[in-house]
Amino acid sequence: MNRPRNSYRRSSAVIFLVLLVMSFGVMFLMTSTGATPVTTATISGQIFQDTNGNKVKDAGEAGLSGWSVQLMDTNNTLLDTRTTDGAGNYSFIEPAPPVGSVTVRVREVLPAGWTQTTNNPADITVSSSGGTFSGRDFCDFKLF
Repeated sequence: MNRPRNSYRRSSAVIFLVLLVMSFGVMFLMTSTGATPVTTATISGQIFQDTNGNKVKDAGEAGLSGWSVQLMDTNNTLLDTRTTDGAGNYSFIEPAPPVGSVTVRVREVLPAGWTQTTNNPADITVSSSGGTFSGRDFCDFKLF
């Protein structure tokens, strides 16, 4: 059975068009519903006032609102910045690398008159599968 050449081309074009429309539909659905792609990395934590300077968050020690938190690469190049919310929480939602992995770090910006009582959080290696990295907290003591 011989088919005319144009029939094959039309079939290919129709299949391509259907796939294209479906992919745009998925992208629109994700955008309109606020869904995030699976390949993201969420990095979060809290900055709180260490009122007694013991490097631990004790009962009654509040989060610090309005503080800047920076996401940097291992060369300390600034990648993104967030501001803590009313409870001292912050969160970065970043795209995962398409292949391989990337190492990032989170650092706070200390206002004058404060000192950080804990070590900086450990560097984070994000692979192409993304992930959730929580508990990247900072304790800070007010000097005066």
